Amino acid sequence: MLEKYVPKFFFLFALALVSCTTVQKAEAPAPVAAPEPVPEFSFGEPVLTSAPARADANRSLLLQIPLTLHNASTHSYVVQSLAVQATLHRKDQDTSLKLEDIQGLPSAGSEQDLDALSSQAWPLACILPLDAVIEDPMELSETSADTAEGAPVVANPIETGSAGLNSLACTIVAVLHNSQGEEIKINDTFQASLPRIYKPQVQILSIAVKRAELINTRLKVRLAIDNPNPFPLNLTRFSYELYGNGRFWADGSLADLGTIGGKERQEKDIYLVMNFINMKRDLLDQVIALTSVQYRFHGDLTIGTPFEYLPAFPYTFDRSGSSPVIE
Repeated sequence: MLEKYVPKFFFLFALALVSCTTVQKAEAPAPVAAPEPVPEFSFGEPVLTSAPARADANRSLLLQIPLTLHNASTHSYVVQSLAVQATLHRKDQDTSLKLEDIQGLPSAGSEQDLDALSSQAWPLACILPLDAVIEDPMELSETSADTAEGAPVVANPIETGSAGLNSLACTIVAVLHNSQGEEIKINDTFQASLPRIYKPQVQILSIAVKRAELINTRLKVRLAIDNPNPFPLNLTRFSYELYGNGRFWADGSLADLGTIGGKERQEKDIYLVMNFINMKRDLLDQVIALTSVQYRFHGDLTIGTPFEYLPAFPYTFDRSGSSPVIE
């Protein structure tokens, strides 16, 4: 009789166990929020202009670099400080710009709000000396790529992203505080290659004795002027001094030499009067005998370019060599 109820007992026991068991389901992990982006800098297209006149009367250029700080996050920030270090890289030296030569940023101690999903812009500008863009081909290294035959000479526009013969590097550092009071420091560097403008080259081809008088003689000096640039140059206010065998011979000036085309050579004659009273006898004998002369040709030349950002600039030349004295 008992054996009849055993199966039913086990069935009821198993049913009770099932009804008392609670099934625990694993909960899905909460999604991890993506980190908020940190504000970052961007730089606009650099533009060269002529700098306003300065108290020291030195001519200079103004390199304008629009600067923007972007905030793509939902947090707001306070810009505690903005600092910039600008370095002018040249073939022979690196020069850090003075603080007074960097313009457009907020003054020290001032704060600016940077709201969520917004931007702040500043008209960053650097004052550069003229020799940041002007080169003398005679002073360039023979191994420089720019002196290689057929190498292009770039004068415009400004190139960015890689250093040229001369370049300007600006490193911007910003200290920010977010809405939680946390300090964040960000920095970025912008580098621009600067235009290159080469000075014309002046040399004497020959010195001719045109007429001898009692105490003076007239000389015709044939000059060669080379423009190494691919664009024309306007040459004005030409003054010069001629020395022969280490002694002063004569001087003179011209108001205007005109325009010399890109990659062009011009030959010009200038006439000078040499006073025998100021000459040693052996030098006078050399001139009369039509021998060669070791000369030094020194002077100043004002150069104009087609570029609005570059004012006409003075160029002092000093060339030495040997020239035949012809009749």
